[in-house]
Amino acid sequence: MWTAHSAFWAIPLFALSAAQFQALDPIFIILLSPLLAKLYHALASRNRDLSLPTKFAVGFGFVALAFFIWWAGTRIAGSGLTSAWPMLGGYFALATAELLIGGLGLAVIARYAPARLNGLMVGAYYLTVGAGMYLGSEIASFATPAANTTPLQSHHYETLFGTLGLCGLGLVSIALLLARMLNHMENRHQDVAQRFSVRANTDCSA
Repeated sequence: MWTAHSAFWAIPLFALSAAQFQALDPIFIILLSPLLAKLYHALASRNRDLSLPTKFAVGFGFVALAFFIWWAGTRIAGSGLTSAWPMLGGYFALATAELLIGGLGLAVIARYAPARLNGLMVGAYYLTVGAGMYLGSEIASFATPAANTTPLQSHHYETLFGTLGLCGLGLVSIALLLARMLNHMENRHQDVAQRFSVRANTDCSA
């Protein structure tokens, strides 16, 4: 609704409709996937790769960034119409977040869940994704203004995007706290496993 009623689609050399902007997310995902893969490989080769919990926290940071970009776009819209460029920037940040969060969900389960609970945790993960989609649709329905929406009602979306951006920052804080705890637990687990390995090798040598 925001893109249909409150955005101005004047981009040089292109004439776009509101519906066509829905293609930005998959386009950005296709473009960013190989770049992130190269970045992960470069960090891993230098032994500086981010842990999975930290990547989740960074992903939530990009979620907050996307909503704050849209919030800023609606706030600075002088005539009530928002430029298409904030839409592009917001979708770019949201696609980055999707790659950091959505692509790592199953990896987190494989690393942290016990083998006997793997199937249960995968099912719970997809149930959570479905619940999130339903909740998103409910928020969108609740936040949509009346049918007679005019461009001057962009302040309505300004409040919405600002609130969602703050919620994203809250998720970043929670994710950073959990990342610190999980990183500590993982390091302790690796230390214990290394001690057992050294002890086993010593016993075999004896």
